[in-house]
Amino acid sequence: MSTVERPDMEPFDAGCVFCRMKFDAELSGDPANELLYSGEFHYVVCGLGAWIPGYVLLVTHRHFDNFSVSPDESQAEFNSLFAKIDTLFMEEFGGVTIFEHGAIDDKRRTGGCINHAHMHFIGKNVDLCGELKQQFRQIAIPNGVPSARHLPPLGAPYLYVKQRDEEGRLFVVEQPLATQFLRQKVASRIGMQKYWDYRLHPFEENIMTTIGLLRGKIK
Repeated sequence: MSTVERPDMEPFDAGCVFCRMKFDAELSGDPANELLYSGEFHYVVCGLGAWIPGYVLLVTHRHFDNFSVSPDESQAEFNSLFAKIDTLFMEEFGGVTIFEHGAIDDKRRTGGCINHAHMHFIGKNVDLCGELKQQFRQIAIPNGVPSARHLPPLGAPYLYVKQRDEEGRLFVVEQPLATQFLRQKVASRIGMQKYWDYRLHPFEENIMTTIGLLRGKIK
């Protein structure tokens, strides 16, 4: 790991790749980590394991476990970015599926790999809710006004999914889940079940294609 000068930003975890993304020269110098947007509270970067062109992550600058505990002052920027990426993906890729593994801490990651708030956007319509609602207790989240919180504050691990024009859905998780739980579900749905692990199959060519397609379009 390269040396990182601690930024004037709290909370911050020097061991977290998302916290270090802007401050670690080794990470920020990688062309695949080009930021497609960087605002006051969030940034957008392509995700590893891009099965198809059109896979980005919306990430908080500061270290929060999930988006339900992000501060109120960040909500307007989040809601604006969320809507812009949603619309952009429909225009560029003809579909979009959005999800988050809502970790509580580094021990309860809810099937995610990093307990730092990040939302996945995939440029394809994938039905995840049909199966998830059979496995987990769910809470429907109505589409709110721009000033509303994206998610209510939660003290429990959760999965968040929004697909097509449906309302976002929140699934409360009460048992341990396999790593990259929702990525495994997506991979299975799109016929890429052998390639669910982003660490083994980053698909860098799709990352670079996505950067070329979306550079300058998230504002």
